[in-house]
Amino acid sequence: MSKQINYFMDKETEERFIQFVQDTGFYFIDWNDGKIVNPYEEKKLFYYIISEKYIKLLEYKNDTVDSLNCLVIEYIRNNIIEEKKIITRGRIYISNAYKDERFFNYSGEFLKDYNMLYKWIKKNVPCQNYSSRGVIQKEYISDSMLVYSEKEYFFQA
Repeated sequence: MSKQINYFMDKETEERFIQFVQDTGFYFIDWNDGKIVNPYEEKKLFYYIISEKYIKLLEYKNDTVDSLNCLVIEYIRNNIIEEKKIITRGRIYISNAYKDERFFNYSGEFLKDYNMLYKWIKKNVPCQNYSSRGVIQKEYISDSMLVYSEKEYFFQA
């Protein structure tokens, strides 16, 4: 079964998360070509996080990284669209590819890697109530993002 955690993370927390990912030996790669990128320089919303030990196992489908059949962690940044008063949700996600028999020797370590990132988010982004255009929700959301709730922004999945 796939695993994910969704969140609304402010920029400061996001920068600390990116630094944590890099400090613990992971790389951000482009979802198209699998090349290592620097998310501080490239402001895309969508990347994969990968450990060096899994890079050699990357597979491609239709000229893009086949995330459903690789040991990658999908990373989506949340995004604030001021002119539309919308905030898109961020997440980290893994497919159940780690259960494939060809990844048997890596699956335990891969789950530990994912869980380490998952726990970082749970520790640094509190799970709390917020209002999305009058509807009360509960999710991992940075305290400073709650101001958008008061401004009646729509928090989009």
